[in-house]
Amino acid sequence: MGLFSGFKKLVNKTITLSPYQRSDMVVFARLKGGELKLGSEIEVEEGYCAILTHFDNICDVLMPGVHKFDGQGMPILSKFAKPVKTKTGYVPPKKIKADLYYINLKSFDNNYFKTVDRITAYSGKDKVKMKVDGTYNVKVTNALKLMQTLLSELAVVKEGRALKELGALTGEAVAKILNSNNFQIQDYMDRDPEITKTINEYINKTMEKYGVEDSCVVINQLYLKQKPEQKSDEQDKKQ
Repeated sequence: MGLFSGFKKLVNKTITLSPYQRSDMVVFARLKGGELKLGSEIEVEEGYCAILTHFDNICDVLMPGVHKFDGQGMPILSKFAKPVKTKTGYVPPKKIKADLYYINLKSFDNNYFKTVDRITAYSGKDKVKMKVDGTYNVKVTNALKLMQTLLSELAVVKEGRALKELGALTGEAVAKILNSNNFQIQDYMDRDPEITKTINEYINKTMEKYGVEDSCVVINQLYLKQKPEQKSDEQDKKQ
């Protein structure tokens, strides 16, 4: 399928995005044989950046433009390219093991999240266990931090996995902030602006360390796991 699967091979061996892959946040460029050939060029369009990795090492972050693998255009990756000994001396290798990721820097809106851990809320004075789901908007602010996060969880970030992982992290953060506040169920139902503000401020601060900005976090549904824990008459008398 050309220089690498799913991507377009040009005459001058320029690697670039295919049109159908522009809707994903992180695109894994399948380099043929998992190698980048000497003399290859990587084109990065406006609104994107690209990241090269060598096994477990994150190497160069490529900004918009055309970058040539010639020992200068990708300096960090080039350090891993050990010279090859020939009869006339050492020469640069013809290829090096590498993975290439394109990062879409636009805002991805109306993404789904759902909490896994149970959340404690209140109906009056009674405790209620529940889970919630909702939507959020997300935008990459630091591609390097994002890739460090994703690669620590996944060996290879395949198509669609970035938003799935960020959805799980958002769900964890939502559960944590809701569990740390004694919110009333009725306040959720009424979409209390203070709750919305508290959630969004906490989520945005938490997700910053993953290299993204979460915004417009909205809780859509509540899933009650049990009836309110009502106190007995005998317990009320003791109090």
